[in-house]
Amino acid sequence: MFPSLMGSLAFILSRKSKCRCPAHQLRVLDNKDINIVNLYIVKTKKNILIVTDGMESTQKIAEKIAVQLSGNRVVLLTALDVAGTDVLPADAYFLGCEKRQPSSFAYLEELLRHINLVRRPCGIFSSQSKMAVKYLTSLVRDSEMALYPQPYFENEEADLSKWVEAVLG
Repeated sequence: MFPSLMGSLAFILSRKSKCRCPAHQLRVLDNKDINIVNLYIVKTKKNILIVTDGMESTQKIAEKIAVQLSGNRVVLLTALDVAGTDVLPADAYFLGCEKRQPSSFAYLEELLRHINLVRRPCGIFSSQSKMAVKYLTSLVRDSEMALYPQPYFENEEADLSKWVEAVLG
């Protein structure tokens, strides 16, 4: 678990901390004395899910977004291949399609109606369809994701790397 602390030491998690920060108190038991150490669990890589309708234009945009997210764990799926086990562990989402209400998004639409993803960042993209963006905006409403207000359109002169950073906050 903690390779630098393992060995002859025994570890017991302490729940006595009244601190509301993300730190956890860890008691390190040695043969001689007890030391209390604050252990901060820092997540360095984010799990990011990119979902598209499978159209060539949205796939290209999704691949460009994935390149911008190097250093994170990125999963790029078509909407037909998405399962609940892909959606829940993700820390951020990017959704893209070309048409309003594509049939490939039917399962994802149903899933997002019944799942709570409060405050997880979400960016919406399309190559040019404003109707698709309106559909995707309504799609994420029930799940309460933190939807970035500006969608990304490839035909506009927007900087993709700045947009991706802004979505992730």
